[in-house]
Amino acid sequence: MDTPRTPRLQATDVSVRWGDVVAVDHVDLVVETGEVVALLGPSGCGKSSLLAAVAGLVPHAGEVHIDGVDVSRARPDQRDLGLMFQDGALFPHLDVASNVGFGLRMHGWARDRQGQRVAEVLALVGLEGLGGRRIDALSGGQAQRVALARAIAPQPRLLLLDEPLSSLDKRLRDHLLEELPRVFAAVDAAVVHVTHDQDEAMALADRVAVMQAGRIVRLDTPSALWQDPGSAFVAAFLGWRNIYATSPAAGGEHPVLELPGRVLDALGRPDLAGVDAGRVEVRPADAQDRPSDVSGSWPGLVTDHHFAGDHVSVDVALSGVDAVLRATGPVHAMPARNDEVVASVPDDAWRSLTA
Repeated sequence: MDTPRTPRLQATDVSVRWGDVVAVDHVDLVVETGEVVALLGPSGCGKSSLLAAVAGLVPHAGEVHIDGVDVSRARPDQRDLGLMFQDGALFPHLDVASNVGFGLRMHGWARDRQGQRVAEVLALVGLEGLGGRRIDALSGGQAQRVALARAIAPQPRLLLLDEPLSSLDKRLRDHLLEELPRVFAAVDAAVVHVTHDQDEAMALADRVAVMQAGRIVRLDTPSALWQDPGSAFVAAFLGWRNIYATSPAAGGEHPVLELPGRVLDALGRPDLAGVDAGRVEVRPADAQDRPSDVSGSWPGLVTDHHFAGDHVSVDVALSGVDAVLRATGPVHAMPARNDEVVASVPDDAWRSLTA
């Protein structure tokens, strides 16, 4: 019989309070070695406070174990972790190599091994040959790479990143988003990555923990979250624009969504049976601003459109009902504002949500 593997990080019943404000509310989180978990949510949801509790930077209730060892009362420097913050927090009076080697010196690495390790991690983050450069001579993207190199240099068991890309422009951010998975794969650590950007979380994480009011309300793989957010809060935060309230069907078991020309049973999901109301939703990518052979088609008027590279989303005010459907289509076929269209949604594209 195989012995269960000890997780790299196990946070149990962790809470953080700031006076009367509960920032983190009895959270459990497990992260395995080599796994990347993103803490995703709006400002003030508690994601950075949870990260700070795991790091030992703030007082907290509950327990934090790293490789099975209770570090709940240990100082940050005793928890064998690497930290990277939004502003990088680099030492301006030290050059790149000295910044990267700072943690190695604090951990008592031999001098010759320090130089070798600094060269290794600078190569890993694409900064070969820049060890002697001044910090104020770096670009924003280079500075964040130095901060990342400094965090991973001592070979920590746990790597914690708090909004590390939010201060970068889109070009630099997109470039680092492509490189971070390679860096994460090269270090033998568990990674917890805090972000408010759903695209960043989906691109980097093996699992995404969506936080609301100090709690993790959904923890799943990016694909599972995207296919079925589960709640109206998660769906809205992920950018699902088409979220509609449902009402009880007359004499029926399931809530229904009433749109012109048809009544949509809310998937007949057993978890919605017998409730008074709920939510249903559909992704803009599953809706079209033109007729199709699906049964769910409604006339409407285009009120707005939103360019997104090779496609465009349009808002369609559906005729005869107080509802707007966001649909996606190719740029070359983009309707103009005030154009009359027929919006179509396949029946199997609808998802049931809790309130």
